[in-house]
Amino acid sequence: MKKSLCKLIPTAFLLLFSQIATAFEEPVIASSAHQPIEAFNKLLADAQLQQRQWSLHPQDISTAYTENEFVLLKIKQTEEKVISYNVHQDKDQNQTLLLILTLSQKGSFWVLDEAQLTWQCQNRNDVHFSTKPCSLSPN
Repeated sequence: MKKSLCKLIPTAFLLLFSQIATAFEEPVIASSAHQPIEAFNKLLADAQLQQRQWSLHPQDISTAYTENEFVLLKIKQTEEKVISYNVHQDKDQNQTLLLILTLSQKGSFWVLDEAQLTWQCQNRNDVHFSTKPCSLSPN
């Protein structure tokens, strides 16, 4: 992940995110950008072999991938996958970032299958998440 994102979300925003989480269903995503996962999966595999605590649970794995720059909003479990929705408020860019991580379990080990980044622009009052730059004027 790029280090250009702000540090942790201030505590005042946690209340906002908890309200969003309560009403949060699956967001409507018009487009997303795939994020790199290969290097993280190697780190994850090594950590699991060493039985490091953070590598044993999907929530902790999500936090490790986001480097504590996102707040875990929701975990959805299906028969084969665990999907985590992680949000970050980027005030400098006037957008809400949504990082969706898809994990699966191979035997007793977790693997990150996919990481998708998308965002919602406040300056356009977007209702959907997409990869359209927030600096562009609304259509």
